Amino acid sequence: MPRDPKRPDGFNDYEQKLLRTIDEFAWQVTSVIPRKGDEGHAWSYSTGIFYHYRHPEIIVFNEASDLRHSMINAIGKRVRQGEKFEPGRVYAEIIDGYDVQFRPVDVTHYQDWVNSSIWFYDWDPASFPMLQCFYPDMNGKFPWDAGCEQWAIDAQPLLYEPKETGKKQQ
Repeated sequence: MPRDPKRPDGFNDYEQKLLRTIDEFAWQVTSVIPRKGDEGHAWSYSTGIFYHYRHPEIIVFNEASDLRHSMINAIGKRVRQGEKFEPGRVYAEIIDGYDVQFRPVDVTHYQDWVNSSIWFYDWDPASFPMLQCFYPDMNGKFPWDAGCEQWAIDAQPLLYEPKETGKKQQ
């Protein structure tokens, strides 16, 4: 059972802010970047879209932080208006000039990427679904398409594939 956004008392400052944001705006976008000198992905994800709209949470990798944030907010606003995003379909007007697609995130990846969501949903990753939003390379090819440019493949881990036991995907 998820945390109650209307009851932030008793939690630390970060958790209280997360709950207040979800209560006021329906979701929060959390952005994570590698520490200076570390390698790895930068990513952003939503917490609260499933709670308010019964639509999977969203995760996006390796675009500029403000673009990842605006992509998730654009998706959330469309969900608020009743749109449902489904895996395998092409969607326009999330990124100017490019289509996006979604794939469900395998729950084996949640602990590596979406800890605020796990906390909000009371440490039960199986209690909320998540979709990864994929963007294409400059030729409109997605990471699973033949001929996709390597930068687009490297930038977007395939979280729809189950994680290998004992090996963190980076």
